[in-house]
Amino acid sequence: MRSARLLVLLLVGVLAVSGFGLELKGKVTRLWEHNSFTIETRSEETVLWFDLPKNSRIMVLVEAGGVDPRRVPVNSSAPLTLKGMKEWRITVKWDSIDCEWGVRLVKGEEPVLNRVQGYASTGFAFRFQLVTEEELEVWNFTSPKDATFIVRQSAVGARGSEEQDLADDPKVKLIGAGIFNIEVDPVDGEGEFVAERVR
Repeated sequence: MRSARLLVLLLVGVLAVSGFGLELKGKVTRLWEHNSFTIETRSEETVLWFDLPKNSRIMVLVEAGGVDPRRVPVNSSAPLTLKGMKEWRITVKWDSIDCEWGVRLVKGEEPVLNRVQGYASTGFAFRFQLVTEEELEVWNFTSPKDATFIVRQSAVGARGSEEQDLADDPKVKLIGAGIFNIEVDPVDGEGEFVAERVR
């Protein structure tokens, strides 16, 4: 019991120093038209902030509980407010302009990230950051068979990073509670990947 309390206190301390943990950085293009991520919110009000380059735009689809998706046009930078503690699927869609995008948590308790779908190439690495609360969290990645996708993981505050070829093992293990940075970076080829938390 004491070790569990200590683990929670340490995690709270890391978040207090580093700010919120959840963050994603992706890209939508005419060829790869959408990215998405699924989170479980743990506050009655959760606010995400989208960051876009100037003179760009995306369409964001917000779905929860089987209700028809809400369409939210985003120009430059803007907040997205999620009401209630639910599982949300957020889809970022191409809107006539190839666009890199970023989103981060700015208000509310840290949500649980369950799934990420994105695009990566030798010229663009998809990145996301998440918070783990258990000593072991496992993510399963699916990537194109004709490409070589590398996943790099690093814990905030730790030195260096670990690198894994998804062709060798599609399951990525995050060991220790804390904030992790994940980078999906193909060294050959390009395409869509899916990452799902399985443990």
